[in-house]
Amino acid sequence: MSEAHELLRKHHLLRPQEPALHLAEEDEGVEELPAYGWLRGVRDRASMLEFRLKTGNCQALGYPWLFKVDFEPSKGIVLNFTTWVVTLAGRNLRELYGMIQRHRVVWVQESDALRDTASDKATVITSITLAQQKPQEE
Repeated sequence: MSEAHELLRKHHLLRPQEPALHLAEEDEGVEELPAYGWLRGVRDRASMLEFRLKTGNCQALGYPWLFKVDFEPSKGIVLNFTTWVVTLAGRNLRELYGMIQRHRVVWVQESDALRDTASDKATVITSITLAQQKPQEE
């Protein structure tokens, strides 16, 4: 670095360097799709995942207690929490699976089969099953 450049920097006459990744304000927030909502900010992480059932009931579980996520196209996504196992069945779940792995999904919504008018390429959650497990004894 030249002496002139160092002198300008020292006296705050140079513009501060921009971060390597500039995030526009409109890039942040929750993107809401019919089947799920996800955080748009590149560094954003959700603290909990809410399960919205078609009955209107909701339950949220903390991401810190999620220790395993499995995806089988024929069965769906299985989320293993410390004391809960949650199964998401439906179609086109691959992208949702990846976002859950990265803790970007804030909520998932069970679809009402009678009102399911989504395109064939859209993510649709046809059922959400929540089963409480006893903690494993050592």
